[in-house]
Amino acid sequence: MSKTAKWIIGIIVIITIIAGVWYLQKSNNNPAQISPVASSTESVRVGVSVALTGPSAFIGDSYLDGINMAQKEINDTGGVNGKKIDLIIEDNQNLAKEGLDSLNTMLLKNPDMIISTMSVPTVAMSPVVKATGKPLMVAAVFADIVSKNDNAISFFSRPVDDAEASVQAMTKNKVKKVGVLYLNSEYGKAGFDAFEKKAEVAGIKIIATEAFMGDVTDFATPLLKIKGEKPDALYIVAINSSPIIKSAKLNKVAIQIYTNLIPVFGSLVYKDPATFTDVYLTAPKVAIEGTPEYESFRAKAVASGINIEGNSLGYTSVGYDNLKSVAKVFESPEASRDFVKIFNGLGSWSGVNGTYDLSSRDVGIALYPVQFKDSKLIEVK
Repeated sequence: MSKTAKWIIGIIVIITIIAGVWYLQKSNNNPAQISPVASSTESVRVGVSVALTGPSAFIGDSYLDGINMAQKEINDTGGVNGKKIDLIIEDNQNLAKEGLDSLNTMLLKNPDMIISTMSVPTVAMSPVVKATGKPLMVAAVFADIVSKNDNAISFFSRPVDDAEASVQAMTKNKVKKVGVLYLNSEYGKAGFDAFEKKAEVAGIKIIATEAFMGDVTDFATPLLKIKGEKPDALYIVAINSSPIIKSAKLNKVAIQIYTNLIPVFGSLVYKDPATFTDVYLTAPKVAIEGTPEYESFRAKAVASGINIEGNSLGYTSVGYDNLKSVAKVFESPEASRDFVKIFNGLGSWSGVNGTYDLSSRDVGIALYPVQFKDSKLIEVK
């Protein structure tokens, strides 16, 4: 079947589902009682929309490693109340249209729930998923999904977690003035807003800000503008900060360079160690050598056949914990109908990155300030 035909069929399916939801609302006049499409009695079907091609594929590939690890463990130990977990994996390329394409394909296979990653495709998908009544879990998404979709859960490090860890390192290093360069997107703006608030509380003054579009490749001009304000440090919010850091070092913009979680989560620090040497970043416990979480999860990864050489396992750990928590929720026969309520009822729940509080629909993953030095992530204490 061609991509165009698949798209047309998908649109028809979505229109049919939305029409059915509208009809039930009109008939019952009680949206809370609307049931999702009937789920399978033979397996738990989970749709997973990830970036497997394009510039963000390094995120999707690593995340999917964790999803696959968790699926195998769950299924090999009896499944969920005897049901196997079946995955419906589709590539969203971190693009809006492709995100909708991936959703259309998944809906044709009638998943019990959907997991989506990356802000751009998830923002496009969320209203359609909401109309179907299916539960939605999002990860590697900084856009606000949960306030607009009451059947959605966010389970990933939040912008506030990222900003707080960076500000902790800046405070320790006596940074007083900082310049900020951030991606002009849902992700970049959320990261900048969170950092601005945390910096203000810590007494760190933002003396220069420059936003850039995703297709920019030459960062010399915005960096020179920031340099002109003579900051103590530079803070970067980007999906791939490597070219910016290279340019910043070349132009000697600041003595200290700070950036966000992605280079660690996506193992970019190990792929380009010269660029990230001496840079301050944020990391989950599984990525920090010497922690119990690091040792334990790497052993799991090795047992699953994942190559751990130069691999932080950051996104992998998120995918693993995401699917493990989903499996826990689906131990209840009412999971498809009351996913959020059951998820929140789990309360304190242990995963590979420590203990999470699942009583909220916006679940964070603790981050810690680190510096990349001698090809290692060293926690800033």
